Amino acid sequence: MRTCNVCGVDISHRHLLAKRCGSKECLYEVNNRTRRALRGTERKCILCNIDISSYNRSARRCKECFKTGRIIRPNVRKTRLCLGCSLDISRKPNNVKRCTPCQKIWRAKCHAIGRSKKPEKVNEIRRRWKKNHPEQAVADFQRRRARFASVESDEITKETWAEILETFGHRCAYCLEEKKLEMDHVVPISKGGTHTYDNLVPACGKCNASKGDRSLLDFLARGIISDRIREVALG
Repeated sequence: MRTCNVCGVDISHRHLLAKRCGSKECLYEVNNRTRRALRGTERKCILCNIDISSYNRSARRCKECFKTGRIIRPNVRKTRLCLGCSLDISRKPNNVKRCTPCQKIWRAKCHAIGRSKKPEKVNEIRRRWKKNHPEQAVADFQRRRARFASVESDEITKETWAEILETFGHRCAYCLEEKKLEMDHVVPISKGGTHTYDNLVPACGKCNASKGDRSLLDFLARGIISDRIREVALG
């Protein structure tokens, strides 16, 4: 026979793990025993270490800390170091493993590795994009040339280049033939020319190659050019 630990009543009919009869009197008695046991235990405020043994057993702060609104913020942040330079990155999100400079270097390396592993695929994508966007490809190439030469440059977009083509009627500015046109600088960049709207004309591949890095006056005697360019050069 099993009996209640508090009042000694038979509890054989209850669950095998039950130790009390379940009456309210027994429950109150257990709570009173717990209070009496905790009353003699010294408890301190977790913020200022003041004795709070006389407070409610669930209290963790004293009245002064509770009134001032001091919040319990346990320091659970772990020190995390950058994988590249061992700099402390504990304040960054948990999924970040590198500082900003190391992250940029790491991404550049991954990009270079990916391109080196699949050069045919990268070249094929590049050729396809240039075929679908010829005006933008020409504008980007000439802008890079101007940037490397450190000359004055405007933002020549595909819309600007389309406007220049429309001005010349989609013909070569030198031979006036309707061919595949390229972006040519009247004053070459190698001679101090600028990559601006006023210095750009459309030219076919033959005329552009023949002109090379010559000035417009030197090119006058080498072939037939349009009357408009002749007027600009001589007038």
